[in-house]
Amino acid sequence: MGDMDQGIKQLLQTYPQDLLTVAFPDGDPAYLGPVATDVAMGPRLITDTLHRARVYGDECIVDWEAEAYPSAEMPRRCFEYGTRADTLHGLPVLSVVLLLQAKGKPPQSPYIRKIGPLTIATWHFQSIEVYKLRGRDILNSGLIGLLPLVPFMADRSLEIVAEAAETIKEHVANKDQFENLEALLAVFGTRFFGRGAIDLL
Repeated sequence: MGDMDQGIKQLLQTYPQDLLTVAFPDGDPAYLGPVATDVAMGPRLITDTLHRARVYGDECIVDWEAEAYPSAEMPRRCFEYGTRADTLHGLPVLSVVLLLQAKGKPPQSPYIRKIGPLTIATWHFQSIEVYKLRGRDILNSGLIGLLPLVPFMADRSLEIVAEAAETIKEHVANKDQFENLEALLAVFGTRFFGRGAIDLL
C-alpha cells in the first residue's frame, strides 16, 4: 500500500493538469502551482469561547464570538473557527455571534464557498443582534448573565441600568461572579452614559 500511495502522489505531482482535466472537464481548469500539504501549519486560530452543549437533542460545540459591530469578515471567521473546532473535537459546531452595536446590515447566514457552479462549503451561523433586544425583557426573564449587556439594548436607560445593578446585587451570591457582573455593567454603562452617571447608581 505504501508503494501505491507514493506512486499516486508522484502522479499527482507530475501530471496535475491532466488530472484536473479529467476531474473538471467542463470547468476549464488550469494548474497554477503546488501548495504546502501540511494543512496543520495554518494560522493559529483562537475563538472567543467554546462550550460543549446539547442542542436539538444532539451533543455539539458552540463557538461564541462577540463583535462590536457587524463585519463582512465574520462569516468566514465562523467557518474557519468552526471547521477547526469540529476537526479537533470530533463534534458538530454551532457558531453564534453577539453583535453589540448596529452598523449597516449584518451578514446573513449561511456562509457559502463556491467554485463556479459548485457549492463546496456551507456554514450556518446564528447572529444575536443585542442592540435589538429589550433590557426590560431581559430583566423580566431572570437571565442574570445578560444583565451587563443592557446598556447596548434598544431601550437602554439609566433607570434600566440601575435596575440591572440592583438585580445582580439581590440574586448573585457568589462574590466573584457578583464583582464580575457588576464591573462589566459599569464598563458598558459608562460607554453610553458616562462615568459620572454610572458612579451615582
